[in-house]
Amino acid sequence: MRAFLRANAPWAGLLNDGNVTPREIIDGEPFALSKGVSVLPYQVPHRAEFTDTYAFLFSGDLQRLFYCPDIDSWDGLTFDIDNTLKAGDTVLLDGSFFSEEELPHRDMALIPHPLVTDTVGRYANKPYDLVLIHLNHTNPIWRASPQQEWIRSQGAVVGERGQAWMLA
Repeated sequence: MRAFLRANAPWAGLLNDGNVTPREIIDGEPFALSKGVSVLPYQVPHRAEFTDTYAFLFSGDLQRLFYCPDIDSWDGLTFDIDNTLKAGDTVLLDGSFFSEEELPHRDMALIPHPLVTDTVGRYANKPYDLVLIHLNHTNPIWRASPQQEWIRSQGAVVGERGQAWMLA
């Protein structure tokens, strides 16, 4: 990946000017992001055209946040997702599509993402706050709708633009 970044604009310029410093991420190996905040990367299945896809557990003195905006499926992971989610106070998960009916003229198998109904069924009403993020423009939960009300009734919420969490 580092070679790709160095050879292609606009990333090459950012690297050459010292604005960005690449850091290798190794699955399952934590690293310090800043004073008081550590990050534990988890490789997750998703299209890997140029690089691998990761979820991250951010841990700070104030709280922990699990971030997984892009994934093919909750099945077949190489780590225990249930125990990992329990390690977070807030869990931000892929909410790309509410149902298969959103794209009636597309084969949803070619656009792999877990459906919101499955994600909420598995991970809502747990000891952490579930926030759905990374919504496709066709997803009815990004605005007030019966589907958004259903999500709230299940103990989850939809992420909002500008939302922030204090970790440390």
